[in-house]
This record gives sequence, C-alpha cells and structure tokens, in this order.
Amino acid sequence: MKTTQMFLTASALALVASAGAQTVRTTQTKTTQTKTVQTSTAQTRPAQVRTVKTPVRPITRSSVQARLNQARVSISPTSGKLELGLTGGYAGGGNVGAFVGYKNLAGPIGVRIGLSRTRNSNGFNDDKDLSGGLLGTIGQQKANGNVTGEAASIQTLSADATYDLGQPLPGVAVGLYGGLRYGALNSRLTFKGGQYTDYSSSALGVGIGSQAGYMITNNISVIGDLGVDQYFPGGTINTRDSQGKTDSFKKGEGGYDAVNAAVRRPGTVAKASLGLKYSF
Repeated sequence: MKTTQMFLTASALALVASAGAQTVRTTQTKTTQTKTVQTSTAQTRPAQVRTVKTPVRPITRSSVQARLNQARVSISPTSGKLELGLTGGYAGGGNVGAFVGYKNLAGPIGVRIGLSRTRNSNGFNDDKDLSGGLLGTIGQQKANGNVTGEAASIQTLSADATYDLGQPLPGVAVGLYGGLRYGALNSRLTFKGGQYTDYSSSALGVGIGSQAGYMITNNISVIGDLGVDQYFPGGTINTRDSQGKTDSFKKGEGGYDAVNAAVRRPGTVAKASLGLKYSF
C-alpha cells in the first residue's frame, strides 16, 4: 500500500513538471513572435522627408553693382606695373611702333618711352624745283621720266608722361599721355637709271593722345591709340647720293630755301593705331 502511494505521488510530480516546462516554451514563443512583428513594423514605416525652403532674394541696384564690382576685380591685372606694347596703324603713312612703360609711378601718373617708324610714298612737293631752274619742278621731271620714284620715312622717339583714368567699364582701361617727340626724317628721290639722292633732317616736337585697352587675360590687352603730334622743322638738311657724295644746307645759307620747300617734312601728324600690350 505504501509502495502504491509513493508511485502515484511521483507520477503526479512528473506531470506537474512537464506542464510547467510547456508553459515556459509557449511564453517564449509568443514573446519572440511579438518582437518579430514589432521589428517588421519598424522596418516598413516610411521615412519622413524634411523640406527646406530657401528664401528668394530680390534683385536690387546694390546687388547688381556688387556683381559688377566682383567682375571688375576678377579681370583686373594681378601682375606688376611694367608694360610692353606693339602697335600698327597710320601716322601720315603706314606706321609700326613699340613702347615700354611704367604705370602708376606716382599715383595715377606713369612714364612711357616709344619708338616708331612711318613710311609713305610722298616725300616731295611736285610743284617745287630742286634743280635751280635747270630741269624744272619735280612734277615736270616725273612727267618727262627723269624722276622715277620717291619715298619718305620718319623714325620717331617719344617720351611721355601717362595718366591712368582707371576702368570706366569692367575690363576696359583708359589713359592719357603727352610728351616730347624727336623725329629723324629721310626722303629719297630716285632718277632714271637707278641713281638716287637722300635728303635727311631731324625735328623736335610734342604730342598728346589717349589709349584704351581691353583685357583678354590678366596680362594681355588689346589696345587702341589715338593722338596727334606736332613737329617744328627748320633744321639742317643733309644730302647723300648713290655715288656717296654728301652736302648740307643750313638755314640762312644759299640753296636752303629751295631744298626746304621741296622736301616734305612732318608738321601736324594725326595718328591711329591698334596693338597688343603685355603687363609684367
């Protein structure tokens, strides 16, 4: 009887233990399912997008001026003040020239030295006589074939003070200049048979003008130049022919007036040129 009771008691304890274990497993399974559902819900929730509104700034006169100032600064030269230029144009004939300058030496004032050469085919006055009445005027000698050609050239050395006016427009620089001129003139009269006589002289003068440049890079500018030079001729005229013979005619001496009237020497010369300028 005691043995039977002990067996029943052990069986009851085993059933209770088994029921407890099953309850624990069921609870864990539900907990895992709950976590899985929560994770799935979190993954499928759409992301929120923030929209940032940028205020639109009105266009005003001050803002436009600020933009222009920025553009002016961006294309203004960043190199030194030394300038080298080459030009070509017209100055009483075909003209080529070169100059070197230093701007803003004292405030807006600078200096410039230039050298140019002008050539033309009209170095003498046709209505004047160089033969002393023996052969007639130059025009008459051309007509009868004794004179077959003429040419003239002048080399000019210039020394100018310059004044920088700044940039009235972005990228456009404007300046004024004025100073002294020294011109060396040579006129050649060619005769039948290829013989010739050169008439050379020199003259001092003054000149003024303006130059504008448009910057295509920080160092290189396209330039345009307009000006006028005034020479004061009247000095000695020297001659040299194709055989090497020389002579000179000084003011107040015999023959000077006739030669001076026949040889065209520059007086007032208007000039216009285009070129390139490089700033160091």
